[in-house]
Amino acid sequence: MKDSNKIFADNFKRITQKLAKDGHTSQTALAKKLGVSQKTISNINIQIEEGRQIRLDTIQTIANSLKIDMWKLFVPNIPVDLLLNKELNKVIENYISAPPESQEYIKRVAEKEASYSKKNKDEKNK
Repeated sequence: MKDSNKIFADNFKRITQKLAKDGHTSQTALAKKLGVSQKTISNINIQIEEGRQIRLDTIQTIANSLKIDMWKLFVPNIPVDLLLNKELNKVIENYISAPPESQEYIKRVAEKEASYSKKNKDEKNK
């Protein structure tokens, strides 16, 4: 399994690519959108290349600027649109506040959906 630094690096790269497509093409524009300096963006890229740990306060600043919870930046293989989607928090909050029997039902449905999605993906790759 990937370590947290590699997961963050992958998500950071995909977020910056999406932001570049949305018009934040320079490191300066990207830094402004992410709430950090251009030098910090440069340093993050260097730290990622060298496999060094990124400071948590920097990651928290980025998460705050994107208006997402920091933990999302450490979810492996999360689609960028879902990572940046604020609706995911509502789903999680509703799940947590649901009675245990409802949580169990949600888990079963989610497992079936994941199994179905994987099966379809595998069939497409054949």
